[in-house]
Amino acid sequence: MPVEFLTDEQAARYGRYHVPPTPEQLTRFFYLSEQDHAFIAQRRRKRNRLGCAVQLATLRYLGTFLPDPTRVPDAVTRTLADQLDIDPDSLQDYRKRVSTWYEHQELILHHTGTAPFDDRQAFRLIRWLYAQLATGTLRPGVLFDLATAHLVAHKVVLPGVTLLARLVARVRDRAGMRTFEGLSRRLSPEQCDRLDQLLTLPSGASRTPLDTLRTPPTRVTAPGLVAALQRVEQIREIGVGDVDVRDIPDARRSLLARQAQGAWAQTLSRMGPERRHATLLIFVQQLERTATDDVLDLFTKSFHTCWSRVPHDVMAAQGRGNVGQNVIFPVALWRGFLAATGSSPPE
Repeated sequence: MPVEFLTDEQAARYGRYHVPPTPEQLTRFFYLSEQDHAFIAQRRRKRNRLGCAVQLATLRYLGTFLPDPTRVPDAVTRTLADQLDIDPDSLQDYRKRVSTWYEHQELILHHTGTAPFDDRQAFRLIRWLYAQLATGTLRPGVLFDLATAHLVAHKVVLPGVTLLARLVARVRDRAGMRTFEGLSRRLSPEQCDRLDQLLTLPSGASRTPLDTLRTPPTRVTAPGLVAALQRVEQIREIGVGDVDVRDIPDARRSLLARQAQGAWAQTLSRMGPERRHATLLIFVQQLERTATDDVLDLFTKSFHTCWSRVPHDVMAAQGRGNVGQNVIFPVALWRGFLAATGSSPPE
C-alpha cells in the first residue's frame, strides 16, 4: 500500500489533535486577534461564534479542518470560550446544523488567506518535492513530514493522509526512475554488457564476478598485496570509471552503492535495465576508490611488517656477510608496488 511507510504515530497525528496543545501552543495558535474578534462577531448565535472560533484556531494549528469540528480537547474549547465570554458547553449545539460548518470553512479560508489543496497547489507541491529529492536522499516518512510542514507554512489546507502519502510515494518513485534513466543513458552498450557480466555466474564457478570483486583483501602478505592490485585492475577493466556522475547528490550515490554492496547478485539481475545499470555504475565507481584505498592500506601494513624485521636481521647477519639479502624483500616490495601503479621505481 502507498501509505505503508507512515508510522502509526504519523498517521494518528496527521490533521488531528493527537495530544492536547501545550500552554505555549495555546498562546501561539489559539489566542484571537482584533481582526479575528471582528470576523467572529459577524456570527449571530453564540454557538456559531464559538464553533467558528474553534474551526479558525484548528486550521491555524493543524493546517486543516476536522470532520467533526466539535471534537477538540477541552483546553481548546475553554481557551476560546473565555476570550469570547461564551459558555464552553455551547459548542455542543454547533452540531445541530452541519451545513454551517462548511459555510464557516469557506469564510475562514478567505479570512486567513489559506488556499484549498487543488490541482494548482498539488502541482506546486510536486515541484517542491522534486527539488528536495534533487539535493539529497530523504526517507519517505521524513519527506511526508516535510511536505506537511511546507503546506502549513504556505497556508495550504492539508489534503487527506492517503492522498498526500500517495503523492509523496509517487514523486519519490519518479525521481528515482529519472535518476536511473539519466545514468543508464551515459553508458555505451559495451559498458552495459560488462556490468551485466558481473552478475553472471561463470561455468564451474561458485561466485559471480561481483561477489569476488566486492570482497576486500584480508591477508597482509606479498601475495595478498598482488591480489589486491589485480582486483583494482579488474575493476578498472570494466571501463566505467570515467563516466561523469558529479551531478548526482552524494547521498544518492552512497545509497545506491550501499544497495549494491549488500544485495544478492540475483536481486540485482532482477531489476529493470535502467535501475540495474545505474546501480552497478555507481557501485563500481565507488568500489574502484575503496579498492585503491585497500591497496594503499595493505601496502603500508606489509611494508611496516617487513621493515620491522630488518634491524634484527641485520644484527643477526653481522659477521655472516649477507646483510644485503635481509633488505631485499622490503625494497622488492616497494619496487613492485611502484611498477603495479604505473610509477617508475628509482634505480
